[in-house]
Amino acid sequence: MKAAIKIIEKLGLGETLSEQDQASVPADLLEMLKERNKRLVEKYLDLTPDIHCVLLPADDDEGEEQEETPNEQPNEEKITAQK
Repeated sequence: MKAAIKIIEKLGLGETLSEQDQASVPADLLEMLKERNKRLVEKYLDLTPDIHCVLLPADDDEGEEQEETPNEQPNEEKITAQK
Protein backbone atom coordinates (compact mmCIF):
# COMPACT_ATOMS: atom_id res chain seq x y z
CA MET A 1 0.00 0.00 0.00
CA LYS A 2 2.94 2.33 0.59
CA ALA A 3 3.85 2.02 -3.07
CA ALA A 4 0.31 2.98 -4.08
CA ILE A 5 0.39 6.06 -1.83
CA LYS A 6 3.73 7.14 -3.30
CA ILE A 7 2.31 6.74 -6.81
CA ILE A 8 -0.70 8.87 -5.88
CA GLU A 9 1.62 11.52 -4.43
CA LYS A 10 3.67 11.60 -7.64
CA LEU A 11 0.54 11.90 -9.76
CA GLY A 12 -0.69 14.69 -7.50
CA LEU A 13 2.55 16.59 -8.03
CA GLY A 14 2.21 16.21 -11.80
CA GLU A 15 5.18 13.88 -12.19
CA THR A 16 5.25 11.15 -14.80
CA LEU A 17 5.50 7.58 -13.60
CA SER A 18 8.55 5.53 -14.42
CA GLU A 19 8.23 1.92 -15.50
CA GLN A 20 9.54 0.89 -12.08
CA ASP A 21 6.73 2.87 -10.40
CA GLN A 22 4.15 1.29 -12.66
CA ALA A 23 5.50 -2.19 -11.95
CA SER A 24 5.25 -1.68 -8.18
CA VAL A 25 1.47 -1.13 -8.32
CA PRO A 26 -1.18 -3.58 -9.62
CA ALA A 27 -2.46 -2.85 -13.11
CA ASP A 28 -6.09 -2.51 -12.03
CA LEU A 29 -5.13 0.19 -9.51
CA LEU A 30 -3.19 2.07 -12.21
CA GLU A 31 -6.25 1.92 -14.45
CA MET A 32 -8.44 3.35 -11.68
CA LEU A 33 -5.92 6.14 -11.12
CA LYS A 34 -5.79 6.96 -14.85
CA GLU A 35 -9.59 7.15 -14.90
CA ARG A 36 -9.47 9.36 -11.76
CA ASN A 37 -12.13 7.18 -10.16
CA LYS A 38 -11.75 8.30 -6.56
CA ARG A 39 -14.48 6.04 -5.18
CA LEU A 40 -12.98 2.86 -6.66
CA VAL A 41 -9.47 3.80 -5.51
CA GLU A 42 -10.73 4.37 -1.96
CA LYS A 43 -12.54 1.06 -2.03
CA TYR A 44 -9.54 -0.77 -3.50
CA LEU A 45 -7.17 0.65 -0.85
CA ASP A 46 -9.81 0.29 1.88
CA LEU A 47 -9.55 3.95 2.82
CA THR A 48 -13.13 4.38 3.92
CA PRO A 49 -13.38 4.69 7.68
CA ASP A 50 -15.16 2.07 9.71
CA ILE A 51 -17.96 3.73 11.63
CA HIS A 52 -19.26 2.11 14.79
CA CYS A 53 -22.35 3.14 16.69
CA VAL A 54 -23.22 2.22 20.26
CA LEU A 55 -26.64 2.75 21.78
CA LEU A 56 -27.02 2.70 25.54
CA PRO A 57 -30.32 2.59 27.42
CA ALA A 58 -31.36 5.76 29.18
CA ASP A 59 -31.04 5.99 32.96
CA ASP A 60 -34.15 5.93 35.10
CA ASP A 61 -35.49 9.43 35.61
CA GLU A 62 -37.39 8.71 38.85
CA GLY A 63 -34.71 9.69 41.35
CA GLU A 64 -33.14 12.28 39.13
CA GLU A 65 -35.53 15.13 39.96
CA GLN A 66 -34.92 14.80 43.65
CA GLU A 67 -31.18 14.87 43.20
CA GLU A 68 -31.23 17.98 41.06
CA THR A 69 -33.38 20.10 43.38
CA PRO A 70 -32.24 20.48 46.97
CA ASN A 71 -34.63 19.58 49.76
CA GLU A 72 -36.07 22.95 50.56
CA GLN A 73 -39.14 23.60 52.57
CA PRO A 74 -41.33 26.39 51.33
CA ASN A 75 -41.00 29.66 53.16
CA GLU A 76 -43.79 29.80 55.68
CA GLU A 77 -45.04 33.21 56.57
CA LYS A 78 -46.53 33.46 60.01
CA ILE A 79 -49.43 35.77 60.40
CA THR A 80 -50.06 36.93 63.90
CA ALA A 81 -53.00 38.88 65.16
CA GLN A 82 -52.37 42.07 67.10
CA LYS A 83 -54.66 43.33 69.81
